[in-house]
Amino acid sequence: MWPLYNWRNLVDYLVLCAAFYIVLRWAARARALRIAVTITALYAASLVARRFELIITSLVLQGAALITLALLIVLFQPEIRRALMGIDRKFLSWRLRGAPARSANRTLADAAFALAAQRIGALFVIVRQDPVGELVDGGVAMAAEISPGLIDAIFQKTSPLHDGAVLIESGRIARANAVLPLTQRPDVPPQFGTRHRAAMGLAERTDALVIVASEERGEVTAMRGRSYLHVQSADELALMLDNATVPVSRALRERLRDSLVVHWRHKLAAVALASLIWTLATVESGASVRTINVPVEFRNVPRGLDIASQSATELTVQLRGRTWLLDSMNLPRLVARFDLANANPGMQTVHVDPRILTLPPGITMMRVTPEAITLRLVRRSPPQSPGS
Repeated sequence: MWPLYNWRNLVDYLVLCAAFYIVLRWAARARALRIAVTITALYAASLVARRFELIITSLVLQGAALITLALLIVLFQPEIRRALMGIDRKFLSWRLRGAPARSANRTLADAAFALAAQRIGALFVIVRQDPVGELVDGGVAMAAEISPGLIDAIFQKTSPLHDGAVLIESGRIARANAVLPLTQRPDVPPQFGTRHRAAMGLAERTDALVIVASEERGEVTAMRGRSYLHVQSADELALMLDNATVPVSRALRERLRDSLVVHWRHKLAAVALASLIWTLATVESGASVRTINVPVEFRNVPRGLDIASQSATELTVQLRGRTWLLDSMNLPRLVARFDLANANPGMQTVHVDPRILTLPPGITMMRVTPEAITLRLVRRSPPQSPGS
């Protein structure tokens, strides 16, 4: 049975796809993809075992999935905390931080190349949308304007602040001597030292632009995402900073295209996993049939009308679905609800269809008796006054 047979199931299926996509994206960034896939595989295997009535095997697999999930939460607490901290950015903040003046970008670019020419190591983090507070340790708060003299003083070897990174937010130096997380990538170029590894570690976790001035080679390298670029001149770096810190408006067509194309592998995997779990949970092969009596309820009776008589007060309904799914439902609480909003006085016939019962995915109504209910609506008599 295809899961999208009504709008409720369509919504549930889309929510399941979105949940899988969010988990896969987070797992890929937190390097927990294998554990996330293992949890999904164990849960899917437990559904298969339950379908073949292997109750003990199903419980063991489901328990293993829960234990693995708990292990994931314990081992990746920092990554989970950072993901939760980023929710406000995703849903409440839709703009980049205040764009700095071009003069500040030019000053920063000239200072980076001046330090590289003097073979003085330096590390700059240009914070954009993603918060970096959960990833950066230590540092001295400054809230100072960018100036060549201040930057030179910070990174001189005699300065107590020279070892760490300078964080720049909205065109101002927010913090100095900050410690960045080191990358765990195995493909780091051999010529990259600790500064470059720290720059890569932050760039691959956020959308920040990280600039490194090399002490040994006198080069300037820009890091963004999982890519890096050796910058050849201060002009090129200033242009890169301008492009990174100025919001770029895009057409609706481009945003819609990116929503489909960007991270398409994770989106395709999310759809596949959602379809697998849904199919295992709702396919009716080997289903059971159960007959129950369901009380009748009439809703939205027009004002001024009363139900004088009705041909049936309950329905005999035959339901089909997996035994465990039927057992998990509270069948005695089912009610057949009919809408009389547009009814008129006199004899009315309401026909029974599957929409009168709110059934979960995987359970269908096979037969109902009677198939229609006849009722008589009469106008309500005005109350009699005393003594009339």
